[in-house]
Amino acid sequence: GDTASSILTETVYLNIDVEPVATVANVNTIQVKQAIGYEDDGRGNGNSATPNDTINANGTGGIPLKIKVSSDDTDGSEKANIKITNIPTGAVIYYNGVVVNQDTAGTVIINNFDNSKSLVYIPPFNDDTDATLKVFVEFVDTVKYNGYIENDTTYGVAPYIETKSSGWSSTGKDLSVIVKNVADAPVGTDIAGTLVGGKTNEYTLTTNATEDTP
Repeated sequence: GDTASSILTETVYLNIDVEPVATVANVNTIQVKQAIGYEDDGRGNGNSATPNDTINANGTGGIPLKIKVSSDDTDGSEKANIKITNIPTGAVIYYNGVVVNQDTAGTVIINNFDNSKSLVYIPPFNDDTDATLKVFVEFVDTVKYNGYIENDTTYGVAPYIETKSSGWSSTGKDLSVIVKNVADAPVGTDIAGTLVGGKTNEYTLTTNATEDTP
């Protein structure tokens, strides 16, 4: 009679690599809100009787900047960088309690920007001039392909890992910063000894107080 044939089985794994595609950066991926604060916010002694330009530790007390970026990313492989330009001379930006050094004059770049972390603006010392900052965004998508090994000099680099960038948004978004005036504390005020108009109760008032920048 017939002999029953044997059945052979084998498991085959199919690995599919998906190339990274970064979200297109444009003004619709950035949200900003007008910021309002006071002259010398972030400088505890900016308007004291002994004024100085020292910034508080971690930028505490600075004017909060409201910037939110959004993308189509759903797997967590995409990160956002932001660029802020038009920063006035003497102003300082703090992100997550750390001063952000300017990349070029009046410009800072914050990589791996996190909407939930603090971002503050410290106005120039004794200056109540409003500012209009310009905000740009860039998205970077990174994929680790099959065979990638973290920190491996052979399998932890290209072509086992690939990064693609959207490039900076071509149009920046205006972020208005309103800086309200705060009067300086009088310093070294005294009354001149010259009578005014011959009256016995009127004197010329002079002061050596530090004046605001107009």
